[in-house]
Amino acid sequence: MAPLRPLPKRLIFISIDGLRPEFYLDSRYPTPHLQRLARQGLAARRSTPIYPSVTYPNHASYLTGTYSARHGILSNSIFSWEDCKRERWYFDHSHFKCPTLWDLAREAGLKTCSLRWPTSAGAPVDYLVPESFSLTPGRPQLDWMLTIQASHPAPYIESLLRQCGREAPDGHSGYDQWMTDALIFTLQKHQPDLSFLHLIQLDHVQHSAGREAPEVDQALRQTDNRIGELLEAIDLKTDCVIFAGDHGFSDFTARVNLNTLFHEQGWITLKEGKLEDWEVIAHNSCGQAAVYTKRPWLTGQILEILEAHSHGVYQILSAPKLSGLEAFPEAICAVDAAEGFSMGDGFTGELVTSIDQTRGEHGYLAQNQNLQGGFVAAGVGIPLKKIIDSMELIDIAPTLAELMHLPMPTAQGKSLFKAWEISGTTDTWAQPGLTQHPDGPETRDPAHPYTLHNG
Repeated sequence: MAPLRPLPKRLIFISIDGLRPEFYLDSRYPTPHLQRLARQGLAARRSTPIYPSVTYPNHASYLTGTYSARHGILSNSIFSWEDCKRERWYFDHSHFKCPTLWDLAREAGLKTCSLRWPTSAGAPVDYLVPESFSLTPGRPQLDWMLTIQASHPAPYIESLLRQCGREAPDGHSGYDQWMTDALIFTLQKHQPDLSFLHLIQLDHVQHSAGREAPEVDQALRQTDNRIGELLEAIDLKTDCVIFAGDHGFSDFTARVNLNTLFHEQGWITLKEGKLEDWEVIAHNSCGQAAVYTKRPWLTGQILEILEAHSHGVYQILSAPKLSGLEAFPEAICAVDAAEGFSMGDGFTGELVTSIDQTRGEHGYLAQNQNLQGGFVAAGVGIPLKKIIDSMELIDIAPTLAELMHLPMPTAQGKSLFKAWEISGTTDTWAQPGLTQHPDGPETRDPAHPYTLHNG
């Protein structure tokens, strides 16, 4: 029987929403802390998200190691056969159809912390501030109230409000700073064994301004500063920290309004411009849409109409293709916008409408490097100075489970330790001969290979 791997005193997993591999592999980006960790520990050139490459399904996969049809978080918003409105999101932990790392940790008696993680409201977490908001833009006080109301336990939340501030954070950057401060406070005060943090500013900026806008560098700089603050609060001689990106981004300048096709056929009924009833509808999420029908006998006609308008604008993912991806089990197909396009919400007017500036999007099938997410890890249990060419996002959960000595038989992904070809002892992991990071060696304290230097 192989010996158990070294157990970190604390495992800290941080999702940087929209983290792309080049942000730590290319020294032109203002991320010195993240780049230093990538050089000293382990980094991936690409981490392939599940389909659709949107936030909530992939954050569910971080916790379960499964595809969306298995874990039950199919998109960001919940499709309703009754009214099709995207007014309900997968906020609640009760939506999961299989065990999460939180469930496994609770069974093992481990203490957990989760801050602004998708689908975490009501989760079996000891120190919890979930992601929760009103879906009504421009109501920050309401969003903050909903967040605090869903948090627990009450004494812990009161201590966070005293320490980090009671007022609603100022925008996405303010939320990221508040949650980072909350994690540092929680690590110092409560010493959770397993912690999760979701940072959102980088995703928001790329949506608003595109992949390479100046605002992206600003968001990267601020995010990396928060990473530096966190590194001051942990000890990589005893802890393990992992940073991951759930998806990349693709720029677009036009939107595809699929529902105009279905409205023209009389399959969508509007009243005063708003949806009243439907027979066929596209449920959009970022750069893709799942197509549903209440009339299965229309499927052939629907596919013909979609195919007739697809050239250069979108691709169709058939039901058998979706079955292979384990996504959207009730949809007759899905549609991915082509490069340069996203999905729009229009029911009338033109199929394709232009927008006034370049913006960023994801959600598409991750067929190219632009849609790939990132992965950087350092500390106890992580190999030194190793870079891997590619990995699957669903492999992260079983890897975390193995790091924490938690059995995870329900995972569809595989622990990355096999891919890393690590024999099982710290001495072996630290031996030379591992693939070198392209940026070359980093100065280290000989007392411990993960001691960081600012010089």
